[in-house]
Amino acid sequence: MTLPLFFAPEVHYLDEAGSQEPSVPLGDVTEGSTIGLEGSEAHHIVTVRRLRVGEELYLTDGEGTKVLSELIRAEKNVVELQALQKTKIAPFMPQVCVVQALAKGGRDEAAVELCTELGANSFIPWQAERSIVRWEGRKEIKGKEKWENTVLAATKQSRQSFLPRVSELVNTAKLASLVQELTASGGRALLCHEEGTEALTEVLPNWGSPQQVWIIVGPEGGISGQEVSQLVDAGATLISLGSPVLRSSTAAAATLSMVNYVSGRIWAPA
Repeated sequence: MTLPLFFAPEVHYLDEAGSQEPSVPLGDVTEGSTIGLEGSEAHHIVTVRRLRVGEELYLTDGEGTKVLSELIRAEKNVVELQALQKTKIAPFMPQVCVVQALAKGGRDEAAVELCTELGANSFIPWQAERSIVRWEGRKEIKGKEKWENTVLAATKQSRQSFLPRVSELVNTAKLASLVQELTASGGRALLCHEEGTEALTEVLPNWGSPQQVWIIVGPEGGISGQEVSQLVDAGATLISLGSPVLRSSTAAAATLSMVNYVSGRIWAPA
């Protein structure tokens, strides 16, 4: 069974008496040292996962550092660990950003969860014309926080060393501008649409090796004709995922699975 993983951008060194020293980034931890961890992740280790002294786990900073650690003291909200082995992992390439339109019924969050598990590097929430859900005022803050919490939980569940970033909400005009910048710098954008004439299986093998790939998925009501024109004019490639019409919650994951297969990006050593 794969060891559980916990998120710890910073930890505390502990001296021989167990006293806490100033916090340090996880990436600076030396193998063999004794470190302390507090707060929600310590609570998760002890109370939720119920790990016991002597058991091993992984810590990650969300930026590629992974530290195999042994639990040597476990209290409710404070744990002490011995850092056994530290590794630095390279990110999956190409970098994949999922642009997911807001969707009702939590389908956008479901898409974010699935794509995090499949190795997406980042997410952009998109307020599309036909999005029934609207992030306005405080809802934008809460909506972004929900996505970030979903990403964190899925990252830990899938034992990954990189925490995907969730960007600020964009409208279609802003998205088109970003796509234009992406494609001008050599990146590629896949616009998933049921009326796409190019098959995903034909497009990907002919792309070479772009450093960035964006997957754009509309809401449950679909992407309007005007939005399609804006994004294609900006450089996006309109693609079909086949004859079955997928939900907003599954289209990005299906596309990302194909990108993973063609590029071999998630088969790098973990």
